[in-house]
Amino acid sequence: MKVIGKTADGAIVIDRKESHLHKEITPIISEVLSRVHTNGRQFIEAEVDFGRVIGRTCCVSTGPDDQIIFAQRPNRKGLTRFVQNRESEPSTRAMVVIKNVGRPREYVLITAFIGSKAEVEPWDQRATPASLHFWNAKALLWGEQIVKGTATTECPW
Repeated sequence: MKVIGKTADGAIVIDRKESHLHKEITPIISEVLSRVHTNGRQFIEAEVDFGRVIGRTCCVSTGPDDQIIFAQRPNRKGLTRFVQNRESEPSTRAMVVIKNVGRPREYVLITAFIGSKAEVEPWDQRATPASLHFWNAKALLWGEQIVKGTATTECPW
């Protein structure tokens, strides 16, 4: 595993084998992490607003005219809601989730992406009614990041 950055208070953050480090955020991941304060917490979800556009988010609001499809993403256990007829949108925010690995001041990356905090997907064991509400109103842009043969137009939740 490799070190991908340090937090504002000097904790190191390492990537993991089955990382959810999205490629769009990779060029600025060390800058994002440098704005996160761990304060000794074990699990950190941090949304960082740069105050300027830092990239484009692939999670967008959807409406009745959007073409929705569900499919499984790699390293996920359930289906994700996708939209086929939309483009990415500019974002000033980045989201990072890190977890302490059991050693002081050392964290592992859970996920990092351009955009605002998203709820866990409805199939996740930590899902709440807010998760369902979020994913009924939002979707990821359709792309190549799906497990072949899993696409369906039937809502799985």
